[in-house]
Amino acid sequence: QLVAYLAAGRAALGALPRLIDLEHIIDNQPGGYSVPLGQDSSGAMVWRDMRKDMLHVGIFGGTGAGKDNLFESWFVALTRQNSPEQIQFAVLDGKGHWTQPALSSRAHFWRAPAGGIGQEGQDAMQGLLKAIQAEAARRGKLVFGADCDTLERYMVKTGDKLPYLVVYFSDVMGSLVADVDRLLVDLVSKARALGIRVVVSLQTPTKQNTQWRANLSTVICGQLQGRSNDAPALGLAERDILFPPSQLPDPKLRPGVFSVRSGRDQLLLQAPLVRRDYMARIVSELPGRPALRAGGHSATMPSTARTLTVMDRYARTAFKSDVERVAWLAWNTDLGTRKIRELVGNNYNDVVRIAGVVRAKKPGA
Repeated sequence: QLVAYLAAGRAALGALPRLIDLEHIIDNQPGGYSVPLGQDSSGAMVWRDMRKDMLHVGIFGGTGAGKDNLFESWFVALTRQNSPEQIQFAVLDGKGHWTQPALSSRAHFWRAPAGGIGQEGQDAMQGLLKAIQAEAARRGKLVFGADCDTLERYMVKTGDKLPYLVVYFSDVMGSLVADVDRLLVDLVSKARALGIRVVVSLQTPTKQNTQWRANLSTVICGQLQGRSNDAPALGLAERDILFPPSQLPDPKLRPGVFSVRSGRDQLLLQAPLVRRDYMARIVSELPGRPALRAGGHSATMPSTARTLTVMDRYARTAFKSDVERVAWLAWNTDLGTRKIRELVGNNYNDVVRIAGVVRAKKPGA
């Protein structure tokens, strides 16, 4: 049976397109809250409704699998159809990709994205975790206090409008693992009724808390190392898995291929690519806000800007290639080559080579 499954998986993989450009398919979005998962071997584009079908989502896979790219496609799909009064995002990003000013200044962010390297990034994520927990408690008091069991019924009954809140955790565990675990267990078990959707992106979920993993309605897996990771990741018995993540192609050679469990469906999909120039154009067209909110209240911007950190300067620099990114980080930071690879997503051996050449030229090397 395993041989038959693997043969079917190879056939399905061979029928997938090599590239799908999000810009070319986004106008086919079937609904205001629909997000793209990818194209299957029959050529059909698979969409899911973030309100109804994708209550809480896990996206798993190694570096370069396309996890952030997939969530970017959802961000584009949801913001092009919905105002900030209808949907907002809270992003905790261990790599710091989402903290760049061009993104964090958009009104679709409930709070400025938090994350990045060092204690400053950890403190920002800790603060956002507490704010999300407080918001879930506030919504619970409003919804259940009005004798309603869902946000939708609360809004119909009271006329009060609350936006759907999509909370995205991207490689956040580390020193925050205990706090993140507690919040995830609370959110995935209760937040559906409160209009909160959770998306967790990790390299592997195998050692994570099963209390929240068991409540994921949709699991999307890029290549995982070793068959022992397949069943814990997809939440299925090994014998029932049609497209084992461990058998997917190397993302360096074929990025964006995912094994998906959505409800009772199992799919092998090629996710759409979000090109950098298209993402930048979409973000630039989104409404901005004159001030970032702090805590639960509006806050005016300070008259003097805070001192830029080295990672702020990295986020604001326009690089022409990944080689330039690696060289910049190697020259301006003391980050190890593994952390640079996580930030840039390049081949590890290339990072070691480029960083070695650059750092050999630094004063005092």
